[in-house]
Amino acid sequence: MLQPSGRVFATAHTSINAGGTLSPGAHTITFEGTDGESTVSDTVGIVVNADPVNLPPRDVEIHDPDSGDAWPSAIDIGLVDENDAMGDFKRFNLCGRATDPEFGNFTGTSLEWTITSPTGTSVPASGTGTVLPVKLYVDSGQSAATFTVTLTAIDTDDDTLRTSKSMLITVRTLI
Repeated sequence: MLQPSGRVFATAHTSINAGGTLSPGAHTITFEGTDGESTVSDTVGIVVNADPVNLPPRDVEIHDPDSGDAWPSAIDIGLVDENDAMGDFKRFNLCGRATDPEFGNFTGTSLEWTITSPTGTSVPASGTGTVLPVKLYVDSGQSAATFTVTLTAIDTDDDTLRTSKSMLITVRTLI
C-alpha cells in the first residue's frame, strides 16, 4: 500500500497498521499487486477520523442478583440468619453493572465496590467485579444496621474518569 507521497507503508497479503500511521483527514490509498511479471493496482479513498474524546462510564447500576432488575436507592434485606465469631450477619450477593461507551460492559477490577458500615468504617466486604459476596453484620445490642453500598465504574483508558452509584441496604435482628 502506498501513501499519497508514494511511500510504501504496508506490504504482504494482510496488513495491520498501528494508529497514527495516517493523520486525520482524507487519503487516497493505492493497492498494488504483482506476480513478478505483471502489476495490477487499484485506488480507494478513505477518511481517517481523529480519536474521539474519551467518555466517562455510564449506566452504573446495582441490581437484584436473581431478576437483574435495578434496585431502588434503599432496600431492606430482612433478618440476620447466621452468626460467627464476629457476630450476627446476613449473607448477601451484591451485583452490579456499568458500560464504557467505547468498550462495552465493565468487568473485573473496573468495577469497584465500597461498603460503609453504620459507624462510618469500611467493612471487609469491599472488593471488585460484577458480583461481590458479602456478610452484613448487625452490632450486638442493635436492632438493625444500614450500610451504604457504592459501586464505582473506572474508565478503561483513564482511571480518573469514574462514575458511581450508591444505595442503602438495611439488615435487621429480632431484638
